[in-house]
Amino acid sequence: MRSIPHFLLTLFILLSAHLYCQEFGEISEEELQMTSVEEDPDADVVILFDKANIIITKRFGLEIEHHTRIKILTEAGKSWADINIPYIDPEEIEDIEAHSVLPNGQIFELDDDNIFEENIKSIRMTKFAIPGVEVGSVIEYKYSLFSEGLFSLKPWYFQSTEFTRLSEVSVLIPTGFRYAIIINNGTNINLTKSNKKVYDIRSLSNNVIKYSWTGRDIMPLKEEPFMTAFEDYFALALFQLVSYQNSYIKLSFKRPWEEISKFYSPLLDTLSSGTGKQDSLTVRFDSTESKPLDKAKKIFNFVRSEIETEENNLWIPVQTP
Repeated sequence: MRSIPHFLLTLFILLSAHLYCQEFGEISEEELQMTSVEEDPDADVVILFDKANIIITKRFGLEIEHHTRIKILTEAGKSWADINIPYIDPEEIEDIEAHSVLPNGQIFELDDDNIFEENIKSIRMTKFAIPGVEVGSVIEYKYSLFSEGLFSLKPWYFQSTEFTRLSEVSVLIPTGFRYAIIINNGTNINLTKSNKKVYDIRSLSNNVIKYSWTGRDIMPLKEEPFMTAFEDYFALALFQLVSYQNSYIKLSFKRPWEEISKFYSPLLDTLSSGTGKQDSLTVRFDSTESKPLDKAKKIFNFVRSEIETEENNLWIPVQTP
């Protein structure tokens, strides 16, 4: 029998160890002894990995498996052990597990009695503090979220305010579903894509394609002077259902621009001051600019320099890992 070359065997062991250490609780000695990260020496934490699997289930719902592991490097980084998971009705969170591990291997597990629920208007929040956290600890948590939101899947943030070693989202899409997938600010990170056929007993169909997007060694996004809409700069993936088809029905969820404008026009009217300036502006742009791109640039520059928001402007803060 031919023997495996030594270097191939070594490579196989290293790769297996890397994958194995992404199982919950299987933390490597390298992760436990880490004291800094070369790419970001001032980091308070390193997000070792942040991963999610999104599965369309047999009941036409979503099951989202989320697993995160973080290395605490400084006293300030200990605040990352306070976990807040926002969601909305009728979504449910189950199977929460969390623990911290000291460099000497001592483990502190989260007790179910220390998991709390809080309601903030229409937003629900699951909150817990991972116990036993010290500088040098590795913290880890995972949970499953069940949702009926097939139309717009939850956005996935590849980037954080701290250095991220690995960020990956996978979506298991059965035959018949078509999603539009948009990567915002994807040029900011080293992102790879892959897809393969898989079988998952929870999925709606046996014919399932697993689409994955993976970012590695992602530098943090830091707020800078004069930066507005900070949340808009994160690298993230957005998913929206375009159509669904089976042997009996064919549904399209795309809408023509005329229908969209009828929906949004009343909303825009309520936000405008009622001076009528927007009407004259539209006429002026239509009459002076022949190319659509030139019109768009002129409108953009006008909005950026002339439009002001009022104090009652509504916004929703984005919570990143």
